[in-house]
Amino acid sequence: MSSARRALVLPFLLAPAAFAQTARPDAFARATDAANGDQYGFSIALDGSRAAIGVVGDDGPFGSDFGSVRVVERQTDGSWTEVAKVTAFDWTALDQFGFSVALDGDTLLVGSPGDDDGGSASGAAYVYERQPSGTWQFAAKLVAPDPALGDFFGRAVALSGNRAVVGSVLDDTLAGINSGSVYVYERDPLGNWTYWQHLVASDTTDLDRFGSALAIDGDRLVVGAPYRANSAGGAYVFDRSTST
Repeated sequence: MSSARRALVLPFLLAPAAFAQTARPDAFARATDAANGDQYGFSIALDGSRAAIGVVGDDGPFGSDFGSVRVVERQTDGSWTEVAKVTAFDWTALDQFGFSVALDGDTLLVGSPGDDDGGSASGAAYVYERQPSGTWQFAAKLVAPDPALGDFFGRAVALSGNRAVVGSVLDDTLAGINSGSVYVYERDPLGNWTYWQHLVASDTTDLDRFGSALAIDGDRLVVGAPYRANSAGGAYVFDRSTST
C-alpha cells in the first residue's frame, strides 16, 4: 500500500478509539437500596451539581410501584452521592411517583400519574423544597381542578422559578378524547402554590396527547403533542403575556 493511501486510512482507524474514551461516564449513580424492577433512572432532572432521579418501580410498605425520587449531589472528588430519598406522604400501590421529575434550585417537582385522588389514575404532582438543613420538605400536592379517571395528570412536568407546569396527557377536552392538556401553577410570595391556567392546543383532536413532553424557561413554554396528525407529531410554543 502506498504512503498516500495509508494516510487516508489511518484517521478512520484512530477515530473509534478516541470516541470510546470520551464516551465513558465520569460517574455512576444507583440507589442505596437498589432492587430488581425499581427502574432507577426512569426520569431524570439536573440543576448544577444536583440531580433528581425517578425510581418509578420502587416498592413500598403498601404495595408495588409506589415510586420514589432520589436526590444525588456531586462531591468535591467528582463522585455523586445520594443525599435524600423523597416519597409521597400518601403513597399507594401503582402511583408511579417519579414518572417525571423537574428540578430548579431548591425546588423539586415530581409527577405521579397513577395517583387516584380524582379517580383511578387521575394523577397528581408533588412539590418539595430544600431546607437549610439539606432535607427536602413537602410543600404542595398539585391536582387538576377538574380531575377525571385515567387523565394521567403528572405524566410530564416542568419547572422554572415559581412556575410549574403539569401535563395531563389523556385528558378529554372539548376538542377530543385523549387530546391532552397542560395545567399551569404559580407560587405566591407566601410560598403557596395556586392553579393558574389550563392550556390546550388550538387545533387539538382526538388522541393527540398534548402535554406528553414539557419544557419551560421563564415566560416561555413548549408543549409536545407526539400523536398529532396521525402521529406525525407537533410542538407548541406559548408565551406568557404581560396581563398574566
